[in-house]
Amino acid sequence: MKISQLFSEIKNTFTYELWVKPLASHNIDNEMRTGTSGIRGQRYIIAPGDGGNGSQAGVGLSIGINGVSIYEHTLSHLPATLVYEGNVRDWNHIAIVYKEKTPFLYLNGEFIKKGLTSSIENVVPSGYFGALEPYGYFIGQLADLRIWNHARTEDQIKVNMNRKLTGKENGLYRYWSFKNNENNVTTLSTLYNKYPDYILNHLDLLKLFGILNSDCLDGSFYRSNKKEPFDSNKININWYQTDVLIDFGYYRKDYEELLYPLANSLIKKGKSVSLLIYKFASPPTTILSDKVNIIYKEHLDDQYRINKQANTLYKTNLAPSIDKWCKDFQINGEKRLLFERIYRSYAVENIRSKTLLNLLKPRCVLGIHFLMNPGSIDAINFFSESTPIKNILVQHGFFGRNLLHPHDFKGADIVILWGDFHQKLLNNLPISPNSVVIGNPKLELKFKKYNTKQNIQIEKNITKILYVFSTSPEQDPSCRSNLNIFIQAIKKLSNIKVLYKLHPSFPSTHLSNYLKNNAIHPDEIFKGEDVYNAINISDIIVGDFSTSIFEAAALNKPVIQIASSNTDTPFVVLNHVKNSKELIEVINNLRTDSAFMNKFSSIQKNSIKELFNLIDGTSDKITDFIIDLITFK
Repeated sequence: MKISQLFSEIKNTFTYELWVKPLASHNIDNEMRTGTSGIRGQRYIIAPGDGGNGSQAGVGLSIGINGVSIYEHTLSHLPATLVYEGNVRDWNHIAIVYKEKTPFLYLNGEFIKKGLTSSIENVVPSGYFGALEPYGYFIGQLADLRIWNHARTEDQIKVNMNRKLTGKENGLYRYWSFKNNENNVTTLSTLYNKYPDYILNHLDLLKLFGILNSDCLDGSFYRSNKKEPFDSNKININWYQTDVLIDFGYYRKDYEELLYPLANSLIKKGKSVSLLIYKFASPPTTILSDKVNIIYKEHLDDQYRINKQANTLYKTNLAPSIDKWCKDFQINGEKRLLFERIYRSYAVENIRSKTLLNLLKPRCVLGIHFLMNPGSIDAINFFSESTPIKNILVQHGFFGRNLLHPHDFKGADIVILWGDFHQKLLNNLPISPNSVVIGNPKLELKFKKYNTKQNIQIEKNITKILYVFSTSPEQDPSCRSNLNIFIQAIKKLSNIKVLYKLHPSFPSTHLSNYLKNNAIHPDEIFKGEDVYNAINISDIIVGDFSTSIFEAAALNKPVIQIASSNTDTPFVVLNHVKNSKELIEVINNLRTDSAFMNKFSSIQKNSIKELFNLIDGTSDKITDFIIDLITFK
């Protein structure tokens, strides 16, 4: 529940109060005035908002069954300034009192301990409630969250902690009260149990769109993605008419290069393949075998009156539960309209998928991810109750900057991963699908197309440097910080030409501030859609966490990873720098020192071994695996 990133009008002296029942433990860190210990293993019920400029820090609260920790967050700064290790099981009242930048902890009205005075100029309350992804989310239940604009006394805390407030109390800055049960606390799971599975199984989508205000404060909906093995007694071999149905689920312009090679390989091996795409907004089909059965969604929808059926489904079955949910959770205005739009789309996807599955009767559905298509997930599961249809997903990117929610793989029977690195990440997740490591079919295509050299070298007088964005500098402070390091460095380099490749999800307007300040020139923005063309014409690749920089490394381009404040994350796996001085030094050494280049190349090759298990022969190995999986015996 994001109310506001920071409540900056309250500085240095304020109070948090809340009732809480944690259901999982968190990491216990050392108390420190500096550092970034809060980036892993936390249970942030109030996530410390990023102060941004180093002179202001947001204060957050991590609570587990084993203790309470207070963190403050600004540029390259996320230390625990107060740490209490102790039993916090069951319902407890927590009060965090800040007096002139010093935190004090009260547990059930009793003073527990004093923390360290902040080294930052101003500390302010945070308005990020429930998670600081990917550093940790609270699992448990919450009631009666209050923020005061002053330091509450021990007497004030004791006298008022069990009282229901009016909201007009002197000094009460913010107050969130929930419907109470007999214990005077909210049990969200009792509300969830009143609703059908088509809502409960997709609460993550409501959270993603900011519709569900309280879901991340309760752990009850984090359900396992793993499915039970198919019952061999259910299999009716005569039911199947198609081997593989390819449905992107979510389409982006480079995704066809992950699935089309698999379609061609399946056809080559004598299997039948159907492909569902949009006619007027579809990926190009020129590289596909002419034996692939292409089905256009528009034609299917018209022929089977999908929209009319979906409208009936929505009005009759879905709308009553949605209306009840909105009343219970007080969802109104734009959020309610968004909720309704999501489930109108759900109805269309569900009817369309059921129609198509019934027509084709495939042994499996092959796609990228169906997180944004919950109606399709439920349709596949509907058929699988009587006859198994395997849902096979292909890894399409570096899932899991947020390590706690592998949403891209939701609904999968099995996920095909690129390398052991990704499997190790998946193994550490509390919610993970079945998976197998094979390789990246898109990378196999690019390797053949560009005839990549095995030895990295730079021989040109003018060095072309490509900067690849992982997200938007307008929206992501970490992305902005890493970009600023790059811009500071290139100002001091000569004989270079710079290209910037934006993430496909963001237009060039996300660089407007840099364009206005002439930090980036319009002709430096790569205009083509294919990032691999930009990689191919560049001598050095720089970026932070874009999938493309890791693929560039696999294509034997020298890659420098900027990780200014993220050096402890598992994704810093390539040669990396923390500041502009280090970046300048590495670029100059790559251009002039062959021994440095050889060492750099050796480190990079070792780094990518775990990222990409296989390049040559990937498509055939994946399709052999799929064929074996769908050959029901």
